[in-house]
Amino acid sequence: MVREFGWEDAQGRINFRHTIGHGNSPMGFYVANESNRIAVRQREVSDTAWPYWTHDRLINALVSKLRRLIPVRGRQRTRRGVRQVSHEVARLY
Repeated sequence: MVREFGWEDAQGRINFRHTIGHGNSPMGFYVANESNRIAVRQREVSDTAWPYWTHDRLINALVSKLRRLIPVRGRQRTRRGVRQVSHEVARLY
């Protein structure tokens, strides 16, 4: 994808950064939920090796992140135009 869709940055390196939101992106990319994987596709191009992630790999990544999650309850207030957040409770599960 970088070679095919990327562009040269100020240092002469090939660069590709792209966010795919809901539906199609401005460049025509979309995320496809296939039977065994989640893949990135583009409407106009079909013969490219598209990146994909298996469902199991994504679930494992999610579980790994959730194990390190610490929910924090806090309070936000603004004093003299400065936003302040005080953390009251952090809970490990």
